[in-house]
Amino acid sequence: MDKLVKDVFDDVCGHVKLDEAFCKRIERYMNEFISRNHDHASFFGGNLTGVYVVKFTTNDRIAFFEEVLSVDEDELRPRLNALIDPSHFMVAGDVLNLTIVWLSHALLKSSLNPTRKEQVMSYLYNIMQFRFITSRLQRHWPYPCSKEVAEATVSAMTNKYAIKMKGSWIKVIQDRSLDIVDMKHSVHRETIKKMDYDIRNKGYSVGYLITDTQTRNKAMLKNIYGLQKEVQESGFKINASSSTFLDKDGVEVIKDKDNALETYRNYLLSIAGDKISFIKMDLISIIEGMNKTMPKDGFRVALNGLVDAYNKNTQAREKFDFVFNAILTHMIVLVTNNRHIMKHENDIASLLAKLKNIYGATRTDISDDFVKAKDILETHIIQTTKIKRDIMVSVIRTGLMLYIVLRAITRKHYGG
Repeated sequence: MDKLVKDVFDDVCGHVKLDEAFCKRIERYMNEFISRNHDHASFFGGNLTGVYVVKFTTNDRIAFFEEVLSVDEDELRPRLNALIDPSHFMVAGDVLNLTIVWLSHALLKSSLNPTRKEQVMSYLYNIMQFRFITSRLQRHWPYPCSKEVAEATVSAMTNKYAIKMKGSWIKVIQDRSLDIVDMKHSVHRETIKKMDYDIRNKGYSVGYLITDTQTRNKAMLKNIYGLQKEVQESGFKINASSSTFLDKDGVEVIKDKDNALETYRNYLLSIAGDKISFIKMDLISIIEGMNKTMPKDGFRVALNGLVDAYNKNTQAREKFDFVFNAILTHMIVLVTNNRHIMKHENDIASLLAKLKNIYGATRTDISDDFVKAKDILETHIIQTTKIKRDIMVSVIRTGLMLYIVLRAITRKHYGG
């Protein structure tokens, strides 16, 4: 009967040789993850958050056990689960997280030279943090934000932000990992030395090492996300009345009215089936900032569902092609016939404000196609969000219509 997590690993993983070859496998695994592709390399080597898509996949997990350790995770899982129930301690009871703690403990006890020990132990906690950070990025930034907004967020940071001080994500991660494995000052030094407590309410333990590491990363990214939201919302108020971010496409609406409908419509048709291309967090923040009473969850589910529906079949695709065409036609006719709507040719804020009033009105003296487009979106919202209250459906519909316009006129900004 196993008494401690350490006992399980000593039994199952006792054959693993913690030699220089093992150290090189850990190092290679870590470096291959960092440099996997352009997004991974750009994220870890830079200071921007939310721009690049970085993921720790199931294949990464499998590779760690099979290629680095040559250990069957399935052999570890039932015995570890009997000691730390993952239904109550999902993060602390995760087999990979526990494996990393044991490996750091085993390395500390190994005959490797002290400098190499500390280095490779820190690499292990880099890997643990890769998992926590990429998971949190997916939660806060399911769709990438623009580089400009991410850069503005960094500029708005004070020195209390680690990414501001360190300059790159790999340096932030490595700095934290070195703190964890510092055997003189780390709050987790006794855990790494002894592994004699798995879970307890107070004092050091394996579970606390894992959850503390996760919590710190979670708080760090949550703070950055909050700051970025402030930058996006305040930035829109500034940019919409000056000449940055959205201005060039505002000019295009006015000066290229003859070709604008076809240009915008074709652009939306080309990206509507791809969530990363169609859905932009920058624009979501703008629309949500304009519609304070709109349920954010409902709006995002409906927007996400629009892409899913677009990919469903030809009939659904044709239905949303009709919606795009009706909304864009109305917007271009409105701008062409009412020059006073925009105080100057870059005044996107006034255009969106006017459209919001029109979209939320009950008037029916607009084209039949426009009314039909509204009805299609309402049906889509009810089906995807399960929201049935008329007023909530109406504000989400207005949000979707504004998003469609805004996504079209930011074509050049996103490289369309």
